[in-house]
Amino acid sequence: MKLETCGVTMRQNERRTEVKYFAAILAVALMIGCAPAAGLKKMPPTWTTQSGYPEVVVRGASPREITGALTGKLLPKGYVLVSGDDYRAAYRAEKQVSLGIRWLPEFQYISTPGEVRVLAAPKIESMGVTLKAKPEDGITHFMNDVLTAIEKDLSK
Repeated sequence: MKLETCGVTMRQNERRTEVKYFAAILAVALMIGCAPAAGLKKMPPTWTTQSGYPEVVVRGASPREITGALTGKLLPKGYVLVSGDDYRAAYRAEKQVSLGIRWLPEFQYISTPGEVRVLAAPKIESMGVTLKAKPEDGITHFMNDVLTAIEKDLSK
């Protein structure tokens, strides 16, 4: 005996439910698999420094002044200062760049008489794990733009 509800057998109804679950699982898997690619936009590096990451030299400014200038540039873009001293300044993005991806710009300072070399040390947080960003990642280019602006604003 076949049970029918509005012309649809129970087996057909179960099959439709299975297909819906499979489609939902597939959609979630695709979103998770594609999320890192969206947050890690690749671009060719445009700098040739020893570290392979952006660096600038700021003349006539102290590390604290540089941290203040960096904070002034990054705060309106949604970044907060997590830690800072005379050797480094670390920031954290308030919002995720994409699903599960958050940028963590860090700047390291090397002070010499009359100048401070500022090095970008970009990091990415993915699903709670912090990773060093690659030179071609979007965060590295973002940090390069920030460093260029700081160098222009502060160099005397």
